[in-house]
Amino acid sequence: MDKLIISKITARKKEKGAVATLVAIIVMGAILLIALGLSNIFIAEIKMSSLVRQSGAAFYAAEAGTEYALYKILKADPPELTGNFSVPQMGDSEASFNVSWDYATDISSVGSYGRANRKIKILWTE
Repeated sequence: MDKLIISKITARKKEKGAVATLVAIIVMGAILLIALGLSNIFIAEIKMSSLVRQSGAAFYAAEAGTEYALYKILKADPPELTGNFSVPQMGDSEASFNVSWDYATDISSVGSYGRANRKIKILWTE
């Protein structure tokens, strides 16, 4: 009879251990899913902030293009504006701008830096 009681107690302890292990695995799986979801959100935010920084540099490159165009219009006779121009090295990428002018009033400049492009269009009159 003692052996029967001891075997039942041992069986119950094993069942409790199996249930505890199963619950622990389920909890760890839920924590892992939450961590993966949060890391996905953080990575997307980091990429977006990098693009915002590149966007600012692209805007300033486009602005440099419009300033360059206005300078060339005032100094050159006839001005040669259309084409690609690069800006001195700014960090890990090179910024550039592409200026187009219709030889009347519209000056367009597209600035590029990294993966970002920004365009500025101005109306110029003498």
